[in-house]
Order: sequence, then C-alpha cells, then structure tokens
Amino acid sequence: PCTFFYLKAGSRYINWQQNGLMLAQAPIWQDQTLFVPRALFANLNTVLSHSIIRNEVLLSTGLNRLQNVQVFPNDVYTRLVLSFSQQAVYTLSEQGNQLVLDIKGLALDEAENVILPSFNDALLKEIQIEKTGTATLRIRIQRAYATPHKIYWLKNPDRLMIDLIKIFQEESRSTVTQGVDLTRTYQGFAFGPVTYHTLRISPEARVRLEPVLANGARGFKRQTVSQMSRQHGALAAINTTYFHNQGMPLGLLMQHQEFISSPIYGRSLLAISENGMEITQSDRSLSVWFPQEKRNMAFHAVNLPRQNNQVVLYTPRYGYRTGTQASEDALELQVLIDGTVQEVGSHNLAIPEDGFVISAHGQGAQWLKANVYEGMRALVFSKIWEQWDQRLKHLISGGPQLLKGGRPAITADQERFQADITQGRAPRTALGLGANGEILMVVVDGRQSHSRGVTLQELARILQEKGAISALNFDGGGSSAMVVKDRVVNRPSDGQERAVSAALLLLAER
Repeated sequence: PCTFFYLKAGSRYINWQQNGLMLAQAPIWQDQTLFVPRALFANLNTVLSHSIIRNEVLLSTGLNRLQNVQVFPNDVYTRLVLSFSQQAVYTLSEQGNQLVLDIKGLALDEAENVILPSFNDALLKEIQIEKTGTATLRIRIQRAYATPHKIYWLKNPDRLMIDLIKIFQEESRSTVTQGVDLTRTYQGFAFGPVTYHTLRISPEARVRLEPVLANGARGFKRQTVSQMSRQHGALAAINTTYFHNQGMPLGLLMQHQEFISSPIYGRSLLAISENGMEITQSDRSLSVWFPQEKRNMAFHAVNLPRQNNQVVLYTPRYGYRTGTQASEDALELQVLIDGTVQEVGSHNLAIPEDGFVISAHGQGAQWLKANVYEGMRALVFSKIWEQWDQRLKHLISGGPQLLKGGRPAITADQERFQADITQGRAPRTALGLGANGEILMVVVDGRQSHSRGVTLQELARILQEKGAISALNFDGGGSSAMVVKDRVVNRPSDGQERAVSAALLLLAER
C-alpha cells in the first residue's frame, strides 16, 4: 500500500488523507527539482539518510532511538554526549541561559525512559527531557550562566556532542573621551564567569584624577559614587577608601594638601602629585609640637571617634564639635590656625572653622592638664613631607597592594587586613599604573550569576594582563561601583549603589 501527499511549491500546506496540515517551511521548485523540508519526513515518522558510499538517499520508517545521555565536565568545558541508533534530525536554539534541543523522528517510549546522569558542575545545572509531539522530543539544557557552546555530530556510533565552553573572553569597547576608553569584559574561568569594567586612561588624555568626599562640607556623610560624580561634573568615577559606618574615611586621605584622615597600619595608598602618580605605603601621620615645653605628641588618629588612651586631632571636616563624653581622664584644646590655644575644656569642644581641636585621653590628657594653658602655642605638623615634597596634591588610602614591579605582590598580611577582605571571591575595585604612564581603573562585579567575583590574587592577574606594573586594591564588596558619564556601568552586588565616604573622580582638564 502507498500513501500519497500533495505538495505545492511555495506553499506550507500539505493535503494528506483529505486533511490540511502545515509545514514549518514550504517546498521549493528549482531547476526542475522539488526541494522538500527534511523535517517533513521526521514528522511522518520517516527517516531520511544519505549513504556516502553508495551515493544514495534512503527512506525508512524505522524511528530513531535516543540510547543514552552522558555528561563529562572538566575545567575547560562541559561535554554532553547524546547517543542515537542513527543520524538524528535536530535543531538547537538558545533561550537566555537555556539551550533547547528539539529532536524529530524519535521512538518516544524508549527516549522517555533514558536515565539522565547525575553530575556536579559549576556550569551545567540541569537536563530535562519532554515530549512535544508525535515522534518529537525536547531536551532542555539549563546553564548556570550564559556561555559559548559548540555542537557537532560524530559517526560510528552515531552521537551528538554539545560542548558548553567554560574558558572564554568577550569584550566590548567604547570611547569616553579622547584618550579614555571603557571596556566591558565577560570572561569565563573554571569556577564560573567574571564581568568587569576597565577604564584605560592614556597619558596624553587631557584629564586629571581627584579624590572627593561625600557631602564635601563639614561633617562626614555618605553618598553614592554616581551622586558625587554628578555633583562635580566628572567624566567617570570609582569608589576608593574604606570607611567607618558613620562615614569617616579609614586610612590616610589627603585632598589638595589637606589632611582629612590618618594612616592605618601603614597601608598602601595612591599618591598624586604634579609629577605623576605612584602606589606605595606610608605610616606617617600628624603630630603636635609645644614649643614652650619642647614636647612633641603624636596623634593616634585624625577625625575619628576618640578611644581610651588616645590623642586625636579634629579638623573642621569632622563637623562642628568633637562629640566626646565628659571624663576625668580627658582634656581638649581648641587651637586657632596660627597655633594659639584659644580654649581648654573637658569634652565636646567646638571645632573652629579656622583651626582644630586636640582631644586626649589617659596619659596624654594628664600631661596636657599639667602643662597646657590658654594662649600657649601648639603647632601641628606632619612627617609626610619627608616622604614627598610640596608638589604632592592627594593621598588616597586603600590596600592591600596587588602588583609591584609588574609582579603580584599582595601585602594583605603586612597591612593587617582581615579575612573579609583577603579571603574568597568578591566584587573588587582597583587601580593600576602602566609602564608607559597609562592608568587603569577596574571594577569587578561579584556574588551574582553573571559574575562570581575574584580573589585578590585573581584581581592582580587581571591587572597584570591589562598591562599594569603596580596596582592597588580599594574597598570592594557592595561598595564597588564605576560611573561613566552619570551612568553606573557595573552591577553592584547589593542590587543598587551603596553610599560610601569618598570617590576618585576622572575630570576633564581645565
């Protein structure tokens, strides 16, 4: 017996047993030959194959069989192997993080009984098999993240291989202004994907880098990087220094030669002077000299809440008053800008707009009580100028250092960073300096499906590959943010920008 199908060139309709059916594609009449979609045969449970040896096209009514599914993960790719009884008719499409494999001409009763393998892989999450029609099967391959893939067919035995690629790199570049480029990198590693943005600043670019404080007036506040960038008309900006939960910067920060905060554990910093930039360390802070008593007293901190047995310097940046509590073991001096002690008090002195307050507790306070009086001189100075000359403009603390002399040199232990900074993969912010004078500003996303984040060691390698010979880590985690032309280009891990104490601005040269 025979079954006849009426086909018409250019029409997707087929007349079969007085029923009208629709084809996915229309037959084509060309050079006295009718070209029929191969999928038609699969839909009719008919297998079309080509014998290379005999140069014959064969039709058979035997359905194909999916015999097994195997998964072979490694650090470079994850391979799926689907074994069949004969060559399969299939299509592969991509829907977000999912690959959809549609196979036609299959014996479904056997395919539905195929045992799916168990696996533990950072990329491949799940495999699902579902029936979608007569002799048609759909296999859903769920990936943890978007990644390139390769698909190919092998004979003897017949099998379909799909490789989910883990090691890859995709980049897109744009120009911010002349001499400044922004690159978005989506890179695959064995542990998962990493997305990061790099601002590459040429030494010829007519721009400058400047630190800026949130709020910018008296009293420490917190703002997002995008707010600070907009307020100052910056081309771009990144977050920088670590900060106290009340908004005070932690670590040495100097803006336009004004000391705003003091160093911690000699941590690494970025120095910006008229001669250029360098990444180094410094533990040199401020001290006060009492000339009448020939006594020098070093400050434990600048513009931070005073602790027991500390001497702290408060400048107008801190606010209007010191906020200290009354104590028999404490004393404060209100000093004018010329070094004259204007007032001696026990606590919470007003900070003069044209001066500062010295607040002491413990032994320092006892010496002040015995020796200091109104009208005497108290001169604040810093040994920082022994390390840099007067051409120094800004100091921005971060840490640890990542690269030195072109090689990884992570100073986390020396600078006494805790595990929340040094351990594991996280969002990161960093700055690198190239041998040719280039500046690299890098922000890495983390703790998200599109980007796992990086360790300090991995961050150092990224900057090294980008051409940096010295590099500095800044505050990371939810603080990591990069703004370009008033747009946040990265995806902060908190779901939105975190308010921070300071930012580093890229400004057009005046």
